[in-house]
Amino acid sequence: MLKKLFFIFPLVIGLYSFAQEVEDEDRADVEEVVTVGSQIKGASITGLLPVSVITADDIDQMGIESGSDLIESIISQGENTLNEDEDSTVFSARGDVSGFNLRNFGVGNTLTLLNGRRMVNTAGYNTDFVGGSVVPVKSVNANEIPIGSVSRVEVLRDGASAVYGADAVAGVVNTVLKDDYDGLTIRTKLTAFDHFEEENSQFNLTYGTDLADGVTNVNVSYTYYDRGGMFAREDPRWLAGKANLNEYVDSYNLTQGGFDYSSYSTYNTMTNASSQTPWGSWIPLDGHETGWTIYPYDMTAYPEGMIGVDGEPLMYDRRDKCEAASSINIGPDGAGVSPLNVCIEDSVSTNRINWNHERQAYSAKERHNLFIYINSEFMGNETFSEIGYYTAENSRQLYGSSTLGTKAVSKTQSFIIPEENYYLSQIFDWYMACQEDSFSSNDTYTEAPASCANGDGSSSGSSDFFNDSYNTYGPMGAYYARFPNLRTNSTELETIRLLQGMRGTYNNWDWEGAILYSKATSEDRTAGRIAMDLLDWGLAKTDETAINMFAGGMDGMNLEQALITVKRSQETELSMIDFKMTNNDIGDIGAGPIAMLIGAEVRNESFDDDLDDRLDGTIQWYDQTVCTAGEGRAYDAATNSITYTVAPVCSADITPVYTDRGKSSDQDYGSEEGTAPFVSAVAMSSPQPDSSGDRTTSSLFVELQIPVIEKLDAQVALRHESFSDVNSATVGKLALGYVVDDSLTLRGSISSTYRAPNLITVNSPYIPRNTGYVDAVGAYLGNGLDTVIIDPEDPDSEALYWDIEAYKLNASVGNPDLESEEATNSSIGFIYAPNDNLVITVDRWSIAKEKTIGIFGPENNTAYDLVLRLDGSCEGNPAVIRDAAPADWDTYYANSTLCPTGQILRIEDQFMNLDDRYISGRDFSFFFDKETSWGDFGFKYQSTIIDKFTQEPGGAAAAVIAADEAGLFAGSNLDVTGFSNLLGENGVFKKKGFYSFTFKRGDYTTTLRTNFKSGFEEAYNSKDAGTNARDGDLCYLCDSSTTIVDSTYWLRAMETTDLSLSYRTKINGNRLNARFTVKNITDERAPTADRSYGYWMGIHNDFGRYYNLDLKFRF
Repeated sequence: MLKKLFFIFPLVIGLYSFAQEVEDEDRADVEEVVTVGSQIKGASITGLLPVSVITADDIDQMGIESGSDLIESIISQGENTLNEDEDSTVFSARGDVSGFNLRNFGVGNTLTLLNGRRMVNTAGYNTDFVGGSVVPVKSVNANEIPIGSVSRVEVLRDGASAVYGADAVAGVVNTVLKDDYDGLTIRTKLTAFDHFEEENSQFNLTYGTDLADGVTNVNVSYTYYDRGGMFAREDPRWLAGKANLNEYVDSYNLTQGGFDYSSYSTYNTMTNASSQTPWGSWIPLDGHETGWTIYPYDMTAYPEGMIGVDGEPLMYDRRDKCEAASSINIGPDGAGVSPLNVCIEDSVSTNRINWNHERQAYSAKERHNLFIYINSEFMGNETFSEIGYYTAENSRQLYGSSTLGTKAVSKTQSFIIPEENYYLSQIFDWYMACQEDSFSSNDTYTEAPASCANGDGSSSGSSDFFNDSYNTYGPMGAYYARFPNLRTNSTELETIRLLQGMRGTYNNWDWEGAILYSKATSEDRTAGRIAMDLLDWGLAKTDETAINMFAGGMDGMNLEQALITVKRSQETELSMIDFKMTNNDIGDIGAGPIAMLIGAEVRNESFDDDLDDRLDGTIQWYDQTVCTAGEGRAYDAATNSITYTVAPVCSADITPVYTDRGKSSDQDYGSEEGTAPFVSAVAMSSPQPDSSGDRTTSSLFVELQIPVIEKLDAQVALRHESFSDVNSATVGKLALGYVVDDSLTLRGSISSTYRAPNLITVNSPYIPRNTGYVDAVGAYLGNGLDTVIIDPEDPDSEALYWDIEAYKLNASVGNPDLESEEATNSSIGFIYAPNDNLVITVDRWSIAKEKTIGIFGPENNTAYDLVLRLDGSCEGNPAVIRDAAPADWDTYYANSTLCPTGQILRIEDQFMNLDDRYISGRDFSFFFDKETSWGDFGFKYQSTIIDKFTQEPGGAAAAVIAADEAGLFAGSNLDVTGFSNLLGENGVFKKKGFYSFTFKRGDYTTTLRTNFKSGFEEAYNSKDAGTNARDGDLCYLCDSSTTIVDSTYWLRAMETTDLSLSYRTKINGNRLNARFTVKNITDERAPTADRSYGYWMGIHNDFGRYYNLDLKFRF
């Protein structure tokens, strides 16, 4: 294994000790000229701006392999939410993606440049939590940066919209690639892990040459990267089934923050044990009081491979259920509909399964980066060309397929097994025979089977299986059931970048112009999805080809007829032309020449999002519980879909096929939510129409560098941008640098910045998501419970069911009236360099943003709906679309101050400009180096600390927070979120940094680097029975019998240390650099979090110890 090379590496490089020495000039460090922060070349102010530089040597020392690694190395980088491996947000950008997020202020607030010009946004988009829910954010894909070709990365930790335009709110990242190169460099890197079998590999080739006696230089760089997929089962914590929870309490810090999760062994928290099993639970739709559940008789009945840690089964043994009198044997010795030895028992399921066993935590990927840079002299001027090509193929095995059911996570899609289903009728025949009743009514049995001894389906405290008459049966509705087939996702990303520019001099003006075109595409395919129309068609079959949901996830389900591959194609384009002129001496006010830059830029950005026909409504599915049956249903092979001669009708004025949603008998059953655009034809997938949009931006800008007095330099910048679809913006910047003496320099800046609404938030007609949220009105009426007593004066009166923790449609709606976000950035600091060996910098910074683009959120909307209704409004919150009030609730509403209303159908939540968002903090850096006779010593320390991060509430948000603080929502699990303090919560850590020691002697270099992040809280709410009364709450019918526990747990700080050993020499006149790096030498694991793999993937690395071997040959 590669890690064994750690022990032999010193011996290997020792063999070259007799090789040719490297000349001092070859080893000399190349002075890095910072270009970010000012567009005036050679501007002295750039040395006074808060800029961090990551050099090519830094990249080598840190073992950086990709853009994902690169952004993590930036001290001011926050959570990486543009990450296909992260599961805490909703996003469409899958595949080889990663995004910059300076200051943790949101991905879209960082401007990303390549060689000083914009990069195209990734074809998909990610989402950030802004306000009460997630907001789509377009961003550059950092993995498009060819790491092997990077000369340096410049990070401006300051606002710069006046210099570069929109999006430069939190800062600017400029990647400078190698150019004007002469020679050939071949590089290879291998990575291996202690805890995982896969190895990563990387190959880079860089070639440069002069042509036509030096008139033209061509530089070509190609990088190949390959990473194998990692299954969750390779690591005990990533697998982490409920049955093994207590085993990991100590080793994985489940008691951090004083909250001991071992006591929650019966609650699905901090585990991957799911109640959504392929066995399923079912509800007879004939008035039966309880549900059916399929149970295995013994542990040997589990499907092959369903084994967890230490060989323990991934489900509980439920033999007691199958031996009960209320069970029916449906296995080979019973009804014969399942190849497993399983039964159906008349109760609610306690089955559990861990789907992570077959799930890849990290996808397999293959990446290619090609970049060609051409410089040439032309008629006394210089032309420069960039040709960039990036492509990546990504594949990932996901967990078991979709879940459906009235009590599962997809209440928006009903799952009905019709009574004509062949296998349901087989179970009924068996049931009838075991009851020794009506043998003549079927052809299967003429007498009671002898194998009925394990159970005959007789009563167990409730009605019997089908109904009390034993001679009829009806359809079955899924209480919850997960399809057993595994899903696989493959994503192909491609980006091209073409740039042609020219620069020259005219009189005293240096001029430069360029034309840029870049396009990013994404082809996303997910196989193993369930088509709802094909599922209904297959379930309705009356022969052995019917879909068999009682097979227990094994052969014989006939599910392949409903399996489809869901497709999504996305693209973004960027076209830009710019021209600028610089004069380094337009005048003098006594302290030196004034430099001036003027320029113009026009850019067009566009996106197109083409979803699968079953997601965008081209192929529709009709929910039988709220729609009519239609006429002429048939299978169309050409489209692999179900068609109708007369389509079903879904409205409030019709009677649907089935009525399983718990509405009262005299209420209308139909609903427009039964088909597109509110419901998709793919199981457990939200519908979404296709969308597209474009924007043209015209910019005029000017920048001045002014020596005010002998030791005081000023940067003054002004920029105006006009947008074709939103309001224009004019912003400015003033930066000052004052040299007190040879050792101390003071610096500061103030600027106005802005970010235009991204094209998704403006142009998307509807971004629906099936999601769970608390209905505040229902919680208020029912004292936090799912039942509402009709007559509050009579506790024994009838209680109606109100689904207060609904899993329903929450639609984010595009808003063409959005305004650009506006922010004020300020910073002040100093640079202290008492000698040539020591540099210390300290900066205090802040960003105050107005008109923050966000969304109110589903639970905040329901909370506001209740606030308005308590204030006398009968309409409530217009964003909350409700059903009509049940007619038999008149008695209840006669005793309530609320106007009659029904349950939530959906929420239509439009993107909006929220109130102020504020963040402030401090940056520190300490650099020391010393040359001695023993060798060269170096020490670096950098850190950033966030002191404050808030989202101010206003309008509806302020009203909701006031009600929450008064205790109005204390009787429920409703969580008013997204406003007030954001620091130290849910991924916003307070401190991040590193310190490193370097020792260089001759051709040997050793670096020890420690990276650290502070901890933060992750919150969730849980309802618990207690005896403490809530003081001052406003909850209707509240008493002292219920206590709400608002729980948070603490994710501890994480610190990892890397060791790098390098050696360089010459062999036959060619240079060899060899580097061996041990990442995370102490084998530190990530803090435990309530995430799919037990840690927060967008913030922490949980690979443990791993190793890099990097060899670079230069010819």
